[in-house]
Amino acid sequence: RGGSEEEEELTLDEKVARAMKKFSAPPQAAETKEEELSLDDKVARAMDKFGLNSSADADTEEQTPAATVVEPTAPAVPERKSNLPPEEEMAQNISSDLNVDINIAYAALAAGNWNDEMARSILQYELDSMKDIPADSPEVTLLKQEGGEGERYGSTFDIRRALALTEGNVDDARAILEAEAEDARLEEEMAREAQEEKARAVEERLAEERLAEERRMKEERRLME
Repeated sequence: RGGSEEEEELTLDEKVARAMKKFSAPPQAAETKEEELSLDDKVARAMDKFGLNSSADADTEEQTPAATVVEPTAPAVPERKSNLPPEEEMAQNISSDLNVDINIAYAALAAGNWNDEMARSILQYELDSMKDIPADSPEVTLLKQEGGEGERYGSTFDIRRALALTEGNVDDARAILEAEAEDARLEEEMAREAQEEKARAVEERLAEERLAEERRMKEERRLME
Protein backbone atom coordinates (compact mmCIF):
# COMPACT_ATOMS: atom_id res chain seq x y z
CA ARG A 1 0.00 0.00 0.00
CA GLY A 2 2.90 2.32 0.66
CA GLY A 3 3.83 2.00 -3.02
CA SER A 4 0.28 2.74 -4.06
CA GLU A 5 -0.02 5.86 -1.88
CA GLU A 6 3.24 7.18 -3.22
CA GLU A 7 1.99 6.58 -6.75
CA GLU A 8 -1.24 8.42 -6.01
CA GLU A 9 0.70 11.46 -4.80
CA LEU A 10 2.51 11.74 -8.19
CA THR A 11 1.15 14.06 -10.78
CA LEU A 12 0.05 12.74 -14.18
CA ASP A 13 3.22 14.04 -15.87
CA GLU A 14 5.39 12.39 -13.27
CA LYS A 15 3.59 9.10 -13.77
CA VAL A 16 4.15 9.29 -17.55
CA ALA A 17 7.83 10.14 -17.05
CA ARG A 18 8.28 7.21 -14.68
CA ALA A 19 6.62 4.82 -17.14
CA MET A 20 8.75 5.99 -20.06
CA LYS A 21 11.88 5.77 -17.95
CA LYS A 22 10.94 2.23 -17.04
CA PHE A 23 10.92 1.26 -20.75
CA SER A 24 14.20 3.14 -21.47
CA ALA A 25 12.54 5.92 -23.46
CA PRO A 26 13.71 9.23 -21.97
CA PRO A 27 10.89 11.57 -22.87
CA GLN A 28 12.47 14.95 -22.63
CA ALA A 29 15.70 14.06 -24.43
CA ALA A 30 13.92 12.40 -27.35
CA GLU A 31 11.37 15.20 -27.57
CA THR A 32 14.00 17.91 -27.40
CA LYS A 33 16.16 16.22 -29.98
CA GLU A 34 13.16 15.85 -32.29
CA GLU A 35 12.26 19.52 -31.86
CA GLU A 36 15.82 20.59 -32.72
CA LEU A 37 15.64 18.85 -36.11
CA SER A 38 14.63 20.91 -39.11
CA LEU A 39 11.80 19.85 -41.41
CA ASP A 40 14.26 18.59 -44.05
CA ASP A 41 16.13 16.56 -41.43
CA LYS A 42 12.87 15.02 -40.23
CA VAL A 43 11.92 14.06 -43.81
CA ALA A 44 15.38 12.58 -44.40
CA ARG A 45 15.19 10.59 -41.16
CA ALA A 46 11.77 9.22 -42.06
CA MET A 47 12.96 8.20 -45.53
CA ASP A 48 16.03 6.50 -44.05
CA LYS A 49 13.79 4.61 -41.66
CA PHE A 50 11.81 3.11 -44.54
CA GLY A 51 14.83 2.51 -46.78
CA LEU A 52 14.13 5.53 -49.02
CA ASN A 53 17.44 7.36 -49.07
CA SER A 54 16.56 10.57 -50.88
CA SER A 55 20.13 11.87 -51.13
CA ALA A 56 21.40 8.57 -52.53
CA ASP A 57 18.59 8.50 -55.07
CA ALA A 58 19.33 12.06 -56.10
CA ASP A 59 23.02 11.27 -56.55
CA THR A 60 22.19 8.20 -58.59
CA GLU A 61 19.79 10.24 -60.70
CA GLU A 62 22.46 12.82 -61.39
CA GLN A 63 25.05 10.20 -62.28
CA THR A 64 22.79 8.14 -64.56
CA PRO A 65 23.25 9.30 -68.15
CA ALA A 66 20.14 10.08 -70.17
CA ALA A 67 19.06 7.34 -72.53
CA THR A 68 20.05 7.97 -76.13
CA VAL A 69 17.03 8.07 -78.46
CA VAL A 70 17.78 6.49 -81.82
CA GLU A 71 15.59 7.82 -84.61
CA PRO A 72 14.39 5.09 -87.00
CA THR A 73 16.01 5.24 -90.41
CA ALA A 74 13.69 5.14 -93.41
CA PRO A 75 14.48 2.29 -95.81
CA ALA A 76 16.30 3.33 -98.93
CA VAL A 77 14.03 3.65 -101.97
CA PRO A 78 15.56 1.97 -105.01
CA GLU A 79 16.23 4.40 -107.80
CA ARG A 80 14.04 3.90 -110.85
CA LYS A 81 16.01 3.47 -114.04
CA SER A 82 13.12 4.47 -116.30
CA ASN A 83 11.59 7.91 -116.71
CA LEU A 84 8.26 6.42 -117.80
CA PRO A 85 5.18 6.66 -115.57
CA PRO A 86 4.92 3.54 -113.35
CA GLU A 87 1.77 2.28 -115.12
CA GLU A 88 3.32 2.58 -118.57
CA GLU A 89 6.54 0.96 -117.40
CA MET A 90 4.61 -2.00 -115.92
CA ALA A 91 2.61 -2.42 -119.12
CA GLN A 92 5.73 -2.38 -121.27
CA ASN A 93 7.48 -4.92 -119.06
CA ILE A 94 4.48 -7.27 -119.09
CA SER A 95 4.08 -6.89 -122.87
CA SER A 96 7.75 -7.72 -123.40
CA ASP A 97 7.94 -10.58 -120.88
CA LEU A 98 4.74 -12.38 -121.96
CA ASN A 99 4.92 -11.41 -125.65
CA VAL A 100 1.48 -9.79 -125.77
CA ASP A 101 0.21 -6.53 -127.23
CA ILE A 102 0.68 -3.60 -124.87
CA ASN A 103 -3.05 -2.85 -124.96
CA ILE A 104 -3.71 -6.35 -123.62
CA ALA A 105 -1.15 -5.68 -120.89
CA TYR A 106 -2.98 -2.45 -119.98
CA ALA A 107 -6.30 -4.33 -119.85
CA ALA A 108 -4.83 -6.97 -117.54
CA LEU A 109 -3.38 -4.28 -115.26
CA ALA A 110 -6.75 -2.54 -115.07
CA ALA A 111 -8.47 -5.85 -114.28
CA GLY A 112 -5.86 -6.56 -111.59
CA ASN A 113 -6.22 -3.13 -109.93
CA TRP A 114 -2.81 -2.12 -111.31
CA ASN A 115 -1.05 -4.87 -109.44
CA ASP A 116 1.81 -6.27 -111.53
CA GLU A 117 1.67 -9.78 -110.08
CA MET A 118 -2.11 -9.99 -110.44
CA ALA A 119 -2.00 -8.75 -114.04
CA ARG A 120 0.61 -11.35 -114.95
CA SER A 121 -1.51 -14.09 -113.35
CA ILE A 122 -4.54 -13.01 -115.38
CA LEU A 123 -2.59 -13.00 -118.63
CA GLN A 124 -0.90 -16.31 -117.89
CA TYR A 125 -4.32 -17.88 -117.32
CA GLU A 126 -5.52 -16.49 -120.66
CA LEU A 127 -2.41 -17.75 -122.46
CA ASP A 128 -2.82 -21.22 -120.96
CA SER A 129 -6.49 -21.26 -121.99
CA MET A 130 -5.59 -20.32 -125.57
CA LYS A 131 -3.71 -23.59 -125.98
CA ASP A 132 -7.09 -25.31 -126.38
CA ILE A 133 -8.04 -22.97 -129.29
CA PRO A 134 -5.97 -23.92 -132.38
CA ALA A 135 -5.29 -21.14 -134.87
CA ASP A 136 -6.89 -23.18 -137.68
CA SER A 137 -10.03 -24.14 -135.76
CA PRO A 138 -13.43 -23.50 -137.45
CA GLU A 139 -14.35 -20.87 -134.85
CA VAL A 140 -11.15 -18.89 -135.45
CA THR A 141 -11.53 -19.15 -139.22
CA LEU A 142 -15.14 -17.89 -139.05
CA LEU A 143 -14.33 -14.85 -136.93
CA LYS A 144 -11.30 -14.00 -139.07
CA GLN A 145 -13.56 -13.90 -142.14
CA GLU A 146 -16.16 -11.77 -140.35
CA GLY A 147 -13.54 -9.37 -139.08
CA GLY A 148 -11.98 -8.82 -142.49
CA GLU A 149 -8.78 -10.73 -141.81
CA GLY A 150 -7.55 -8.45 -139.05
CA GLU A 151 -9.12 -5.18 -140.18
CA ARG A 152 -11.78 -5.14 -137.45
CA TYR A 153 -11.33 -8.05 -135.05
CA GLY A 154 -7.59 -7.78 -134.75
CA SER A 155 -5.07 -10.54 -135.19
CA THR A 156 -5.50 -14.30 -134.92
CA PHE A 157 -4.09 -13.99 -131.39
CA ASP A 158 -6.91 -11.59 -130.43
CA ILE A 159 -9.55 -13.94 -131.84
CA ARG A 160 -8.10 -16.99 -130.06
CA ARG A 161 -7.93 -15.01 -126.81
CA ALA A 162 -11.59 -13.96 -127.11
CA LEU A 163 -12.62 -17.56 -127.77
CA ALA A 164 -10.53 -18.75 -124.80
CA LEU A 165 -12.20 -16.23 -122.51
CA THR A 166 -15.65 -17.43 -123.62
CA GLU A 167 -14.75 -21.14 -123.59
CA GLY A 168 -15.14 -21.37 -127.37
CA ASN A 169 -18.51 -19.59 -127.62
CA VAL A 170 -18.45 -17.77 -130.96
CA ASP A 171 -21.27 -15.31 -130.17
CA ASP A 172 -19.69 -14.21 -126.87
CA ALA A 173 -16.25 -14.03 -128.48
CA ARG A 174 -17.68 -11.87 -131.27
CA ALA A 175 -19.17 -9.49 -128.65
CA ILE A 176 -15.77 -9.15 -126.98
CA LEU A 177 -14.05 -8.46 -130.32
CA GLU A 178 -16.69 -5.86 -131.24
CA ALA A 179 -16.24 -4.08 -127.91
CA GLU A 180 -12.45 -4.09 -128.26
CA ALA A 181 -12.73 -2.79 -131.82
CA GLU A 182 -14.97 0.08 -130.64
CA ASP A 183 -12.52 0.91 -127.83
CA ALA A 184 -9.67 0.97 -130.33
CA ARG A 185 -11.64 3.28 -132.62
CA LEU A 186 -12.40 5.70 -129.77
CA GLU A 187 -8.78 5.70 -128.65
CA GLU A 188 -7.60 6.49 -132.19
CA GLU A 189 -10.15 9.28 -132.43
CA MET A 190 -9.08 10.77 -129.11
CA ALA A 191 -5.41 10.53 -130.11
CA ARG A 192 -6.14 12.25 -133.42
CA GLU A 193 -8.07 15.05 -131.69
CA ALA A 194 -5.26 15.53 -129.18
CA GLN A 195 -2.72 15.72 -132.00
CA GLU A 196 -4.84 18.25 -133.89
CA GLU A 197 -5.24 20.35 -130.72
CA LYS A 198 -1.49 20.29 -130.20
CA ALA A 199 -0.88 21.34 -133.82
CA ARG A 200 -3.35 24.24 -133.43
CA ALA A 201 -1.62 25.40 -130.25
CA VAL A 202 1.77 25.36 -131.99
CA GLU A 203 0.38 27.30 -134.95
CA GLU A 204 -1.17 29.92 -132.66
CA ARG A 205 2.09 30.35 -130.78
CA LEU A 206 4.04 30.79 -134.03
CA ALA A 207 1.49 33.33 -135.26
CA GLU A 208 1.86 35.33 -132.03
CA GLU A 209 5.63 35.25 -132.36
CA ARG A 210 5.43 36.47 -135.99
CA LEU A 211 3.08 39.28 -134.97
CA ALA A 212 5.38 40.34 -132.14
CA GLU A 213 8.35 40.35 -134.51
CA GLU A 214 6.48 42.53 -137.03
CA ARG A 215 5.57 45.02 -134.31
CA ARG A 216 9.16 45.16 -133.12
CA MET A 217 10.48 45.83 -136.62
CA LYS A 218 7.82 48.48 -137.21
CA GLU A 219 8.78 50.23 -133.97
CA GLU A 220 12.47 50.16 -134.94
CA ARG A 221 11.71 51.76 -138.32
CA ARG A 222 9.63 54.46 -136.63
CA LEU A 223 12.46 55.33 -134.28
CA MET A 224 14.97 55.55 -137.16
CA GLU A 225 12.85 58.08 -139.10
